[in-house]
Amino acid sequence: MAGTDESQASDETADQQETPSEPVVAPEPVEDSDGPHPSEGLQIRGEVIGVDRVSASAVPADYPVTITTEQALAVEVSIGGPDEIAVVVYFETPKMGVDGRLGRLLTLAETDDPADIVGKSLLLTVEDGFYMPVVPEDPSRGDGRGVYGIGLGLVPSLLVGLVGIFAPGSDLIATTPFVLAWLVGTFLVLPVSVYIDAVNLRATTDWEGSPRNWTILAALPPINVVAIPLYLIGRENAQPII
Repeated sequence: MAGTDESQASDETADQQETPSEPVVAPEPVEDSDGPHPSEGLQIRGEVIGVDRVSASAVPADYPVTITTEQALAVEVSIGGPDEIAVVVYFETPKMGVDGRLGRLLTLAETDDPADIVGKSLLLTVEDGFYMPVVPEDPSRGDGRGVYGIGLGLVPSLLVGLVGIFAPGSDLIATTPFVLAWLVGTFLVLPVSVYIDAVNLRATTDWEGSPRNWTILAALPPINVVAIPLYLIGRENAQPII
């Protein structure tokens, strides 16, 4: 019997050695993680895979944003690629404090419930060694449909340019209706549409241009014929935040 007990004890010890328990480790800053370290300011997309409330003490002490509420909202984001890592970004809890960062993201997601952003794509950046959500500085405003007004307002100036190059049609651009259309398109439709589109672009993407400056350029012929295509290129390359 004693030999049998000793044999069972040794088998249990061996099983424990073969399947050791793994401690749960809190997320580490990017600079402390294994593998190549992303550069400061690098932007990358991830998918939100979980939203949970945690104690504010769970937020790293050197986290770039100070959490002043007793609880924090922990948003887990999966970053694709060969390494397939998951990171956690933190916000103040909506019911215990107003976090403008979270509010602007929820507005972009067209929801009031943080749980609704699970499954959505989120733009992240590296800040102070941590992955952080890209959050617009401005509240959501303007309208992305302003881009249609940009095209409409630019048409008269493009026609003037084409006539100057190819000559035929010079009688058309000298008519009163065309001159009025050019004035309205150049000094009203085009700059107003650029401003409406630009403020929306700044509030919904990572675009950092100045709506006011681009609006001024849009109202300065013939500079606008060059400036607007550059604006549209920047618009096309802007990354949506969510």
